[in-house]
Order: sequence, then C-alpha cells, then structure tokens
Amino acid sequence: MYFKDSTGKINTLEFSITSLKLLIAAISILIFVALISTIFSIKLYFDRDRLTKDFVSLTVEKEALEGKLKGLETTIKPEATSRSAIDSTVKSQTSRKDFLEVKPVAKNEDVTNREEIKDIEHISLQGFQAKNTDDHSRLIISFDIVKEDTSGTIVNGYVLIVGDYGGTYFCFPEDAGIKDGAPLDFKKGSRFSIKWHKRMEYTLPYSMNNPINKVITFVYSASGNLLIKKEVDL
Repeated sequence: MYFKDSTGKINTLEFSITSLKLLIAAISILIFVALISTIFSIKLYFDRDRLTKDFVSLTVEKEALEGKLKGLETTIKPEATSRSAIDSTVKSQTSRKDFLEVKPVAKNEDVTNREEIKDIEHISLQGFQAKNTDDHSRLIISFDIVKEDTSGTIVNGYVLIVGDYGGTYFCFPEDAGIKDGAPLDFKKGSRFSIKWHKRMEYTLPYSMNNPINKVITFVYSASGNLLIKKEVDL
C-alpha cells in the first residue's frame, strides 16, 4: 500500500497475507451483521403491521357479536344443567305418539283427539336440510311436511323451530317464548294447511363462536296437541 505522510513523502506499507485475510473476514462479518439487522428490522415492521390489522379485525368482530347477543337477550335464556333440563330434551327417534296428550274428556274432545292421532299417523317431516349463509351469520333450516295418505283430507296446524346453542335456546318465531327448551305459545308458530305436502323454511342466527348444536322441530295440531317433535343434531 502506498500513502503520503504529512510532509508529502511517499511511503509504502506492506500487509501480510494473514493480515489481509483477517481484514477481509472482518469486513465480511460487518456486512453480514448489517444485512441480518436490515432483514430483521423489515420483518419486525411487517409483523407489527399484521398484528395491528389482526387486532382491529378482532375488535370489529367482537363488537358485531356483542350487538347480535344483545338482540337475542330477550329470546335466549340460559338453561340450568339440572335434571329437569336433561329430562326435557328427548332423542330424535322417540316415537311421535308419546308426545300426544290424551286425557279422559267429554265426548266431543275425545273425537278431536282421535282425529289428531290419525293426523300423527298420516303426516311426517321429510327432506330436512340445514345450511349456512355465505357470511356464516345465519343458519337456514328447510323441510317438507308430508301427508302420507291419499284421502285428500286437509290437515291444519302450527310449526315452531327451536335452536339448541349448547344449553341456551332460541325459538322461531321469537314472540312464541320458550321454557325448558319448548315453545310456550304454539299459536305464534307458522300456520300450515296441507292436502299433500308443504315446504317450510326458517332462518336462525348463527356464528362460529356460538354455533347451533341441535335443531328441534315442533308440529302442533290446530287445537294445540303436539303431533311431532323431531330433533336433528348438526
């Protein structure tokens, strides 16, 4: 290496190969450390930006869920995990005739009950379907009420849907009220009058954080006797 001193005199400085290697190694290490620091800083910046966006998204979703829950407070009531609550929920394959209350009554009422027993034998729920909407905020329930005989006699009644959210229940229509997982006022249900069959469709609130475990369909006669209770696990 050639250089001038303060007097302008040219001097030479010789480096050994070992010293030159050490210098190159030191410079390489400095470059590597600077490169690693730059990459880490960039990654940290993008991670911070991603975490900020995730936090904002979670905040928005939390506010939306709180709004939905407030809207359901008037119709969804927590059910105690007691023996009575367990006994009130029966399996979907239980015979539909077990839910018909037949009591010793006057002659006219006894005729009505016999007609409703006949209705039980002649109607059924078929083609049950459950699917989420595209935004996964609602669950669409649909099925057919089918009259299985060919007599042409018209059958009238009411249909209500109850969604089991793992211990809490939602009834549709909402103003029917609910107690122990069953509707309180059957006349608030959807009225049907069929000669052969009718397609029914209902929409229940749904979210990934509060999914529906089970859908229970109640079919009542025009006089209020329970004709069908069908449970479907989702």
